[in-house]
Amino acid sequence: MAAKHAANGRIHFPVEAPILDGGSPIQRLPQDLILKIYSFLDVVSLCRCAQVSKAWHDLALYGHNWQHVDLFEFQVAIEGTVVERMSKQCGGFLRTLSLRDCEHVEDDALRTFAEYCHYIEKLVLSKCYKITDRTAESLSRNCPNLRHLDLSSCRNITNTTCSYIGSEFRITSL
Repeated sequence: MAAKHAANGRIHFPVEAPILDGGSPIQRLPQDLILKIYSFLDVVSLCRCAQVSKAWHDLALYGHNWQHVDLFEFQVAIEGTVVERMSKQCGGFLRTLSLRDCEHVEDDALRTFAEYCHYIEKLVLSKCYKITDRTAESLSRNCPNLRHLDLSSCRNITNTTCSYIGSEFRITSL
């Protein structure tokens, strides 16, 4: 489709961009530009983009989009499997994660998280009622960059966790 000159002298471009070779117009954009666009999306939008096609899935789950994640909005819906999948897909890039009020997240999910997210610097687990000292043990073994850990209102955390924090972590904020 070519641009047309309107009677008022303005150029009118068609609303729909042409589709070449069966692909969508966005697929013709440089990958760096698409990734920049994705960097402005929230977690829900990224997850929706990941469902469009294999190409969009790969771009939406590109690690740089997942450096800082706050799942507070989805607290009721977040199960351990979500944390595990996110850890495996994006763990190498994740620096900050908030699971505040995610009451269904348990030690097993956070063990997987600790195995894949070695570069995590800030982790908020406030009101994650099902986690125990096993989470602190996993984090202490696998997350050497962890500097901020929020365990407020975690009912099953005992003095054992305090000993992990005192001996294993380089926590600057608790």
